[in-house]
Amino acid sequence: MPFHDDERRRESEKAGMLHVDVDIEYEITPPPPNPKKIQRTPLPWFQFSILLFLQLAEPLTSQVIYPFVPQLVREIGITGGDESKTGYYVGIMQSLFFVTEAMTVLHWSRLSDRIGRKPVILCGLFGLSISMYCFGLSKTFWGLVLSRCLNGGLNGNVGVMKSVIAEMTDETNISQAYSFMPIAWSTGSTIGPILGGSLAHPVTRFPKLFGNSKFLADYPYFLPCSIPATFTIVAWVITLIFLKETSPVKFQQRSFFSRWRRLSSKATNESSSFDASPVLDTPEESRPAAPGEEILPMRKLLTRRVLIASGNYAILAFVDISFRAIQPLFLSTPVALGGLGLAPSMIGPILSVFGVLNGLMQVSFFASIHDRWGSKRVFTCGILSTLPAFALFPLINHYARTEGLSMRVYFLVWCQIVISIGVSMSYGAIFILISEAAPNHRSLGAVNGLSQMAVSVMRAVGPIIASSLFSLSYDCVGGSGGGGASAAPGRRAAEVGFGEFGVIGVVFIEFAFTFAFGFRFRFDLKCRSHIPHERSDTEVGEPEKNASSLIPPFYEYEGVRVGPMFSIVLQLAETLGMTSSATYLSIS
Repeated sequence: MPFHDDERRRESEKAGMLHVDVDIEYEITPPPPNPKKIQRTPLPWFQFSILLFLQLAEPLTSQVIYPFVPQLVREIGITGGDESKTGYYVGIMQSLFFVTEAMTVLHWSRLSDRIGRKPVILCGLFGLSISMYCFGLSKTFWGLVLSRCLNGGLNGNVGVMKSVIAEMTDETNISQAYSFMPIAWSTGSTIGPILGGSLAHPVTRFPKLFGNSKFLADYPYFLPCSIPATFTIVAWVITLIFLKETSPVKFQQRSFFSRWRRLSSKATNESSSFDASPVLDTPEESRPAAPGEEILPMRKLLTRRVLIASGNYAILAFVDISFRAIQPLFLSTPVALGGLGLAPSMIGPILSVFGVLNGLMQVSFFASIHDRWGSKRVFTCGILSTLPAFALFPLINHYARTEGLSMRVYFLVWCQIVISIGVSMSYGAIFILISEAAPNHRSLGAVNGLSQMAVSVMRAVGPIIASSLFSLSYDCVGGSGGGGASAAPGRRAAEVGFGEFGVIGVVFIEFAFTFAFGFRFRFDLKCRSHIPHERSDTEVGEPEKNASSLIPPFYEYEGVRVGPMFSIVLQLAETLGMTSSATYLSIS
């Protein structure tokens, strides 16, 4: 409103000064809204529920084989009666899914940026269904391998569905949407093994129902494989009918068909009104791509933000799946060898509790925690929770050796389960960070595919590395070589516990800290003639505005520029006697 400073005018007149009236209109700008009071946009529940239903397909098809695949490997005769080879072939079967997924998921995601999300999802569901039917009908090891590779290779839906969720939400409800994702995975991971364990060999298990079926007698594992395969077909039909396309590429598709129809009408002279039809040539359909919204080549996708987010996601998956691989091994290993020596009947409920608690915690608290603290802080705290989770392994074993399976031991086991839920909280946060890191909307699928490719590699090698370190720590104290057979049981268990789980915990946390925080830790390594490399802005480039400095320092090893991960690998190799003697060097 107009405002006249009468008092200032009178003062200026007394001083003999000329005063000019100026009307100044003040426009009062309302304060920015409080983030805590911003109303959350309602989720499109019908479309979102379809996505959750579709996400059950992957854990069902990937987890259903775990209970019976050891027996299946024995029955097909690939081991030649050597029981020690069973674990080797079982490990191959379990890793093939993630290996082939890593090889193809990026290409599926980039394809979804070009032709839309829905066609790729339909193709992936069809591939999952066919691969599971083939797995149940396979009678040779190579048939199983081909089916498993088909399962992972045609499963491009993981990254594509994350893109769909990011496209159907906004900044107010994306955290709520991602909080429901672990429920689908936990549900499928729980139902899948139950189906595989209870429906294998149905002729002998349920003779009244399937005793006369010659087909199921010849293919005893077809029934547990056919159920997730049939579920995937149902999901395919639901997707075809009800799921809406979320990618902006649909406008270009409609424009193409509109132009084709107009050209056809001109050729046949059936109608002269197609050219002027406003329905077929709306600005929305024929508009050119907005600046910066074109599909970027791969080299332009490898930005600082994308690499940081994808690296964090890969390390998180590596830590998480390694912990999940070690946990049942720890629970079943005898107390004298560093575990708890629990029976399978007790291990199952303990692992099931995690799935239930994880789902409840994600739905109830993740959205509010994320809205209050933000994606980066939630992810950082989740990574930090891996430190006590790994550290509890030797502590639990210590009390099991001194007190037996007391209430304190079980209390620590439950504490470990609750703490590990924090790791799962990090998934929702990193999904959001990856979506925000995409250079533009048209590259969202490719960015999700790139991160999922790195995660698939980690999930393929994580259990192998964790199990190998477990065996290595056992051998280091003479478990199989006899070198430590005379050691006291308590000391031997302590060496296994603090050696095996301590090494895993320290290495994994070191990796996670390096990528999550980017702090310049001072740590001492024994490395082979390797010199710190002084970085300069001209070599590395100016950091992006508002981007966290998460890139780890670089070093040189025999003239090759490497990072601290390679240095840690050198340290482990030198400790195991795999490299020559190293010089001591402090690196900051």
